[in-house]
Amino acid sequence: LRWFNFKAYGVADPPLDAMPTLARSNSLKFWKKAISFFMPNKLMVWNELSNQGNPTRSIEINTMIKRVKKMEARKLGAKSCVRRPMKGSEFRFLHDLLKESAIDMWRYGITCLINFQFHMIARIDDTTQLRMENLRVHDQFSFALKSKLNWSKNGQVQEERDAPWQLVLGSMDSVYCVLISLALWLEVFLETNPTAAATPYVFGFSDDIEVPRGGQKAKDTVHGIFGQRMFKRGEFVDEQGPLGSHSVRKYASTHVRRNGIAKDEKDIRARWKEKGRTSDVCDDVELTYPDAKVCDKLCIGGPCKYVIVEDCGLTDEFILEHVVPNIRTRFPDSTAKVLGRSLMWLIMTPGGEFVPKNMRDRIRTAFANVRIGEDADLNPIKKIAIGVTGNEGAVYIDEIVGEENVNNDSGHANPNPNNHQSNRAHLLALQSQVLSLRRGMEDMAAAQKN
Repeated sequence: LRWFNFKAYGVADPPLDAMPTLARSNSLKFWKKAISFFMPNKLMVWNELSNQGNPTRSIEINTMIKRVKKMEARKLGAKSCVRRPMKGSEFRFLHDLLKESAIDMWRYGITCLINFQFHMIARIDDTTQLRMENLRVHDQFSFALKSKLNWSKNGQVQEERDAPWQLVLGSMDSVYCVLISLALWLEVFLETNPTAAATPYVFGFSDDIEVPRGGQKAKDTVHGIFGQRMFKRGEFVDEQGPLGSHSVRKYASTHVRRNGIAKDEKDIRARWKEKGRTSDVCDDVELTYPDAKVCDKLCIGGPCKYVIVEDCGLTDEFILEHVVPNIRTRFPDSTAKVLGRSLMWLIMTPGGEFVPKNMRDRIRTAFANVRIGEDADLNPIKKIAIGVTGNEGAVYIDEIVGEENVNNDSGHANPNPNNHQSNRAHLLALQSQVLSLRRGMEDMAAAQKN
């Protein structure tokens, strides 16, 4: 207790009116946990009479930490150093900064990492441990991907059921679109990096291909870029506090809560796990609709799929051969097709100037030889708005009838985003009811035939 008092108050026996201005309650809790780890009887509660057990579990220590926490609430404690959530404008500005870099890892790799981190509500160390074998086409939806993050720093993933396959969808806002980011980064990475053919990692920012060491080195690289170079810029200074490695995850978590997602549903998507419930072992590992429901909200501008325009000359075989020839060397063709369509859409838009020039010119020239039609400005890939709904535990992803499909790179389908989201919600709700009735009628017709 005297040591904890010294760390918080500066003296071992502080007076009753002393203020704990030297340490936060969270720091005290961490020190308490660290000291407790080395105690011989760490599971034993401290006995005041016999002076036996674990002293960090004494009533005095817990009371002292509670008082420090109360002083913090009254603004009488140590100043908070907590990292705040990133804002939407800051996320876009970070993208712009990274895209100005001449280094491929910054320009394509880090932008892809923060998009994937946002989409999965993940930590940086979770993301850098993503392996190529854990990124595949979705079993039910051929236009979507699925991923598995089976790594956690704080022990949130302790068994296989803590790391289910999760849905990955494209976004109408191309800045946030994780499919575009993954396609562009992987194609550049696999084409230009000598270790790409051997590394198991999607974000192979390190030449070390050993698991988990290579992912940990990649994490250190990302921490250095953000902590030492990016977040110290004046544009990221805010009176609410500084940005840090968790700011993107906090931004994603805050975003879905503001859009009506319940805490339990958010925790499923983010793989957060508190004290286990007895009923948890009865639940399936993959809770597809809660995960898909949150995934929908993480697609800024709404989720979308990329579809080849009919009778334009573009085929999946062309995409595999000319657009993502390197990706298909490490991924199945079904996965490469999903990524290739999104990359082809980007290349054929004004925003395609962001793609490396040699890749862009090669693909555009190849497509010019097979294009059908005189309209040279026509994008052979259209981006279609989709909606996620659920019925009796099943997930349905359908095109939204009446939604404007965007084929430009502005990232915004409507100049008034509030009205756009409201109209989209109404359309989705109505279409969900119609589709549910239609499926019910189809099931009844099938039952009568049998």
